[in-house]
Amino acid sequence: MLDSLIKGVYPDSFLVAWDEYDDAKESENDRPTEYSSKEQLFLTMGMALGGVDLEHYQMKNEDQALSALLQITISLIVAEERLEFEHRDLHIGNVLVLENDRDLEYRFSGGTMILRSYGIKVNLIDFTLSRMRKEETTIFRDLESDEELFAGTGDYQFDIYRMMRHENQGDWLTFTPKTNCFWLHYLSKQLISKRKCKKAIPKKRRQTLQEMWDQLLNFDTLRDVFTNDDFYDVLQRHLIIKSRPNE
Repeated sequence: MLDSLIKGVYPDSFLVAWDEYDDAKESENDRPTEYSSKEQLFLTMGMALGGVDLEHYQMKNEDQALSALLQITISLIVAEERLEFEHRDLHIGNVLVLENDRDLEYRFSGGTMILRSYGIKVNLIDFTLSRMRKEETTIFRDLESDEELFAGTGDYQFDIYRMMRHENQGDWLTFTPKTNCFWLHYLSKQLISKRKCKKAIPKKRRQTLQEMWDQLLNFDTLRDVFTNDDFYDVLQRHLIIKSRPNE
């Protein structure tokens, strides 16, 4: 990633691009002219293409949908183990899907596993609300004063914010890995029950899969996926264990 700190009025060419995006997709952010000035500081970041957000991507079939969920699961497990990480805002706009023919390798707790990608690679973005700890430093955002965040209605996403708050009792500093379980459950409902694959998953099969992912609400950490009997067949189909993690 390349980044720079710059100062000044938002460029006209950038405003044209912003307006074009707003006209096409209706941006949820303020137009830059609302805060632009000669003294305004901006952070520019140049990053690799992460893919299409999940909101605008259609999975081909069940295998792709499950691979996406397992990619997110394992990525979060690794981040939990290494950084006590919670994403805290993992809605479908913050999950990117990139076409990729290679299978994916993960390493954690001394173990190595290969996950079948079925043609996609998932990337997670937007860590504005996230929590992590490295050595003696904890980075987090205290969400307790943002009442608007907890007042949303109309989608399960808004319930998740309230569920997080109930789980951590308003303590956003402390590591509460169950919040990752909540968000993955939300994503499972999006990929299995709400959004259709190009090759539709039969209704009965969708019900079976959703019941399996519903178990996440009973877990304290995503690592419980590896010890839950209901996930055994899915893990056997999608994962190749090269060396087992330390117990």
